[in-house]
Amino acid sequence: MRFALAVFASLLLCLLASAQTLPSRKMDELNWLEFREIVPAKTKTVLLTTGTLEPHGVIPNGADNLAPVRIAEALAPEVNALGFQLRERTQTLGMRAAVSLREPLRLEVGAGAVWRPEDRDLGDGTRVEHRDREVLANFALVRQPQAGSTWRIGYAHDDRSAGVLAPSLTAVNRRLLMEYGHRFRRGFDVMVGVRWDLDQGWAAPFDGGHLRFGATW
Repeated sequence: MRFALAVFASLLLCLLASAQTLPSRKMDELNWLEFREIVPAKTKTVLLTTGTLEPHGVIPNGADNLAPVRIAEALAPEVNALGFQLRERTQTLGMRAAVSLREPLRLEVGAGAVWRPEDRDLGDGTRVEHRDREVLANFALVRQPQAGSTWRIGYAHDDRSAGVLAPSLTAVNRRLLMEYGHRFRRGFDVMVGVRWDLDQGWAAPFDGGHLRFGATW
């Protein structure tokens, strides 16, 4: 009798767990407040889907990704789990060059591009996949002796595709960077810097500050 009751109680708990309604079973669609209420109070399980991208003839190249995702979506409510899909990788391409002017001064020039996957909400609950693009170019005048005071004054030109998640983001953003610090003989740097947003004018020019540690050999 006790064994039967135990089995019945276990089945009831499983049914109650599987019947829980969540805002979404997909982790990338939950905000941090929803995630905090769900984990670990309602579930501690995550289904991680992985696959490959390769040619398959007449079927999609991502068939090995689509299949485990669909299986996880169907299985998640039954086992009371969340689903997490590995997103497309962020791709970064860049280069940097330095030209010595007069010791210890040098001119640094850099350029790069970043492509990152991003889901965007159109405002009516509809989510669309978007590939965010950012192109960055910068140059800086740098004083970097073997040891002693070091500083950097630079300009950055950032061109990024704006979207509904960042409506205030301008297509082109310009910033001025100033850093000052000390370089030790062992190649260790300690720098304090500030950033100025040139697009805001004098209304709100300060864009933030930072403390940077670096080492070169």
